[in-house]
Amino acid sequence: MGTPKCAPRSQCLDRAEIASVELGSLDEVLQRLRPEWLRVNLRAGGVDEPSRPSVYADGRYLADLEVLRSIPSRVVTDVRYLAPVEARVEFGSRCRCAGGVILVRTQAPE
Repeated sequence: MGTPKCAPRSQCLDRAEIASVELGSLDEVLQRLRPEWLRVNLRAGGVDEPSRPSVYADGRYLADLEVLRSIPSRVVTDVRYLAPVEARVEFGSRCRCAGGVILVRTQAPE
């Protein structure tokens, strides 16, 4: 899996930005810096089935947005938001990405 380009800047958070808010979990960081990433995508699932973004970390599917509460911001190197179309290109047709993907990269364990 390649690293998606980060443009526009509104679709990325780097280590410096994450560290600047001094919050505990990645959920808290995103609520402060990129709350739009956490919103329901009404167009993706239709009116009856709105979709939320899925979370992938280091190339693997983790879960839905609630998992962000368990990811300490101190271990995150960067975060990107992929729209549903970009996510399908990145992860294939079987990805759980109707609402987009929050793509997290973490530091390698020491």
